[in-house]
Amino acid sequence: MIKFKTLEVTGWRQFGSVSIDFHPQATVIVGVNGSGKTSLLNILGQQIGWAPGFVSTPGFIEATGEITYQPSWFTDKPVSSVKIGSLTYDNGNQADLIAAADVVTFDVDTPKGSNQERLPGIYVTSHRPANFYQTVTQIPTRVQAGEVMLNQYLANLHDFHQPNRVTQSPSFTLKEALISLATFGYGNQAVKANREARDTFEGFSNTLKKVLPPSLDFHQIAIHIPEVILETGTGNFALDAASGGMAALMDVAWQIYMRSRLDETFTVLIDEPENHLHPSLQRALLPGLVEAFPQAQFIAATHNPFVVTSVPDSNVVVLDFVDGRVESTQLKDEEVDRSATVNQVLADVLGVPFPAPLWVELELNRIVESVQGKELTAEILAGLRTDLKSVGLGSMFSEVIDRVLPADNGAGEGRAE
Repeated sequence: MIKFKTLEVTGWRQFGSVSIDFHPQATVIVGVNGSGKTSLLNILGQQIGWAPGFVSTPGFIEATGEITYQPSWFTDKPVSSVKIGSLTYDNGNQADLIAAADVVTFDVDTPKGSNQERLPGIYVTSHRPANFYQTVTQIPTRVQAGEVMLNQYLANLHDFHQPNRVTQSPSFTLKEALISLATFGYGNQAVKANREARDTFEGFSNTLKKVLPPSLDFHQIAIHIPEVILETGTGNFALDAASGGMAALMDVAWQIYMRSRLDETFTVLIDEPENHLHPSLQRALLPGLVEAFPQAQFIAATHNPFVVTSVPDSNVVVLDFVDGRVESTQLKDEEVDRSATVNQVLADVLGVPFPAPLWVELELNRIVESVQGKELTAEILAGLRTDLKSVGLGSMFSEVIDRVLPADNGAGEGRAE
């Protein structure tokens, strides 16, 4: 099956020049808010059937007073369409990416007759559904263990996030599906067992064992009509009682698992996988998904340090603003310390200049400025310690000394013994 290989985007929206080499299994795209991570995922999403569309930039033609809509923030004159880059696949095919204008919203598409490929895949958005309780009052008798069941869930998920739409919660759709799969999958003396339904039910349960946190000690899914129960080593609880983080994990796992039932190899685009998750789950999610679905190509957009280096064998791409436009940097293996602490990742990969709360940085700046240029006598050092302790930063004494001393100063020069 086909996978993404490279993506090139130039002079479109906020992008100056972006080049991404995709890893066969896991690629992480990082960058500040507004750097275009989701836009890049949406381009790829249109190759797997996800087409949210982009909002055009309005322009004004002074000679005629006409308002036009442009596909690029950097287009100086009206155009009907513009080539913004190219997309290549691991089978060697390459397709141009075309952004059409003259409309309020537009798609990035490929010209007819090009080498565009349609890839099987799933797009997991950054919006995770929140649980609210609904009782399952009837069990669907037509068991849909394949694409129909996945499409029903995705359609419900889409409707759930639309304004002024009254619909059942995604957790209700999941409960209804699991109850149907279990009931007809195993059957009884009067109901003939459905092997596909049983395999789907048990397969999802096995997926949860790899995705849910080990501390939960998940055992299996059980049906206590009309509820779906998660049996764990820490106690049994209803699916609707799951925390926001657990519900988010099950939502992601269900979408990907159902996609895996349809294709041997497929692509998973996932936006901000860290949403709703505790840090311990943030660092474990992507590795757990890669383990559960080794045949998938994962492409994740994030700005979370726990996610960035969570998969040792992966590509990391950093998006950053250079002279007002976004440029990309593909980090080489020797440039990424995958065993680095969160503080190191924040500073080295995500570009956070001081990986501590803002108030800490402001206090340190104030204290440093109070002794800057002074000889570090014993009296000054004692006052420095006292000042740091008074604001709860006593452990950062050496940090302040390093800031005060010139970079080319000798090890003991200027210090009071």
